[in-house]
Amino acid sequence: MITMTMEEARELYRSSQCSRFVMARENSPQYERYRELNIPKETEYTWKHERFIEYSLNIKEGAISEPIWQTFFLMSDLVSDSKSVQDANIMYDLIKITKINLSDMERIIVSETINGRGLKIARSGLIYLAYDIGEISLARKYSSLSIELATIDTADMDLLDRANRSVKLCNEIVKELGI
Repeated sequence: MITMTMEEARELYRSSQCSRFVMARENSPQYERYRELNIPKETEYTWKHERFIEYSLNIKEGAISEPIWQTFFLMSDLVSDSKSVQDANIMYDLIKITKINLSDMERIIVSETINGRGLKIARSGLIYLAYDIGEISLARKYSSLSIELATIDTADMDLLDRANRSVKLCNEIVKELGI
């Protein structure tokens, strides 16, 4: 078997959403070659941060290739892994800056990302992240932003129902955390 270089490993990792799980699921043979390198977690964290910064710059420059909600979705996973106060603030600022350009559906998806996409008990999402890293003020700002994003004016009852569920969940999180 041909050995993978570190640069090839870096590119594979980044193209797999900085996730060993995604890499193993999507490209098992390459994942086995990647595993043979025994790449330290610290190196993977560096690559995750690089990817996060790359996404940030692409959003600021309007140079993203996927829908913006999807980029926020991916960035949310990266910042949740890093637990970086700086990155959590960058993420907040980016959402705040770009919210005006989001469609109603995108607003709801980003609101759901802020609240957490898993079960509430899993404490995923940016509100919990900010709270858990001791950034209570940022957790409050994220909760306000989530509600603002999910407050839409539409005749589409399915969309409105989804938006209302996001607001309800956000309010439950705020109450739970006492923020």
